[in-house]
Amino acid sequence: MFPSDDESSVIYTLYNDTDELIAGELLVHSYPELKEITELWHGEPVQLQVETGMITGEVQPKELAIIKVARG
Repeated sequence: MFPSDDESSVIYTLYNDTDELIAGELLVHSYPELKEITELWHGEPVQLQVETGMITGEVQPKELAIIKVARG
């Protein structure tokens, strides 16, 4: 996790080191003011449940996901 200097976003990097797709709940973030989400590496769809901070989506086998959560 690398918060930006102005604390307007956080970037998470996930790597799937398996031969299986990872799908569903990926992580929970603890910054309730951050409400916009984007996957920066492949543009894969990711979702953020604002109430809980749960980030869901998919990470393909042997692939990287870079997820940015920002102020909305």
